[in-house]
Amino acid sequence: MLPSAHTPEPKRIRRIIAAVVAAAVVFTAIVWLALSGPRGEAIAHLFASPTLTSSRTPTPSITPSPLYSPTPGPSPTPSVTPSASLTPSATPTAKRKGEPTLWIPFTPTGTLITPIPPPAARYQFDKGVVNILLLGSDIGRHDIQAGAGYQTDTIIVASVNKDAGYVTLLSIPRDLYVYLPGVKMGRINTADLVGKPFFPGGGPAYLEETILYNLGIPVDYYARINFDAFKEIVDTLGGIDVPVSCAIQDWRLKSPELDPQNADNWYLFTQATGLI
Repeated sequence: MLPSAHTPEPKRIRRIIAAVVAAAVVFTAIVWLALSGPRGEAIAHLFASPTLTSSRTPTPSITPSPLYSPTPGPSPTPSVTPSASLTPSATPTAKRKGEPTLWIPFTPTGTLITPIPPPAARYQFDKGVVNILLLGSDIGRHDIQAGAGYQTDTIIVASVNKDAGYVTLLSIPRDLYVYLPGVKMGRINTADLVGKPFFPGGGPAYLEETILYNLGIPVDYYARINFDAFKEIVDTLGGIDVPVSCAIQDWRLKSPELDPQNADNWYLFTQATGLI
């Protein structure tokens, strides 16, 4: 087969390859000579990777200052001088009216949620001790006339020891759950009202019986007051000055003898500020 006009001759191809190889060898030699001298170091320096150098001078870290430690001062000296002790009043002259006895009129019927407790053991007081029951009730004049309910929230047993010359006070919580003799379990502040219609001596005597049954404390006398009597006692002793810092409003009866069930008998009272 004859070669075409566009097919290069074998000799010509070999000449082209030899020329390319020679050129590569010459270029390599020139590069090696250039890098081996002073100019080569300069050229190598241009192609070397740069090294970063900080121009700022590092400053030392901040040393934290110590926390504030207060120095304790001297202990305060009290400026109030305690007053002298009170001198006891004269020896009471109360006398025992008789030995209280436990009275249980009947036994309630039906099923009770709380079993009836047995009577408490009777407490033996010294011979010269007289127990007086002090009662404070929320009943008023109109409540008595209308037959309304009331409670005896203040119950205090004052034991007067004439021989030793002192008085002991025992405050009974108003919500103490006790057995109301012959009736039911209930709060002790309702005993006065519960016993009022049927017990000999009325409500206070029934409350004495309730205290004897549940606490074993015999009561010789009693004294009962309500809010009206309490105000009269305070006024008799000279009254009390009360500072009022803000105005107070309350509904009051126009006159004590008026019917409290009638709304027209009330008016809005305003207490001004000041000392009353």
